Amino acid sequence: KVVTALTPPCIQRTHTYTGKIFPRATRCIHNSVLPSDSSKEEMEFTRPNFSGKWTMDLAASEPLGPILRAVGLNRVLVGVINRLPVTQEITTNVDVGCVCVQVSTPLQTSEFQILTNGTETGVPGPKGSVTLATSRWVGKGPSSKLETRQPTEEVSTGNEEGGAISDPRELETSVMWFITSRSLHDAGRTLWEECSVERNGVAVSGASACRVLRRV
Repeated sequence: KVVTALTPPCIQRTHTYTGKIFPRATRCIHNSVLPSDSSKEEMEFTRPNFSGKWTMDLAASEPLGPILRAVGLNRVLVGVINRLPVTQEITTNVDVGCVCVQVSTPLQTSEFQILTNGTETGVPGPKGSVTLATSRWVGKGPSSKLETRQPTEEVSTGNEEGGAISDPRELETSVMWFITSRSLHDAGRTLWEECSVERNGVAVSGASACRVLRRV
């Protein structure tokens, strides 16, 4: 099964499980104002480039069990997910600040994109559902991390009385968040995905893990 999760203006594609419409990710195209040549060169020089093929090093990775249990998955699913071999193919488009990711396991393949300017995109979460995520760079230079934050479940933009949530801080503290920080190590040969969970704006104790991927 292939799961594709994106936001406009890319070409649309139907989500395998939910039937919802999401745009296609494979070309990593986004209609935005392109930066100047000098700013592009600066981005290429200072930010890590995750492009390439990667395979999960299960022996070096920390188990996802505490995170998956924190978001409500049962022990059987946790055990299966912890043992799944994972490969990723990542393409980075520096011109538009777009990172396209294809994640493959023996059970399914999913494709999604994340935009480093904070624009929302649909990303599969730890429970398998697609939720809107925002991404931004944390730190400066080659050691900076790309942090992606997403609610663990779909979130309504209205309150109990049916009105819109006007203060973003209200949403930030009212849901459980899954956070993934990507960074390069070992001269670009290793990719870390540091995962954690927040509830009511506070990190859930013990619900964190570092997944280690090696460049193929």
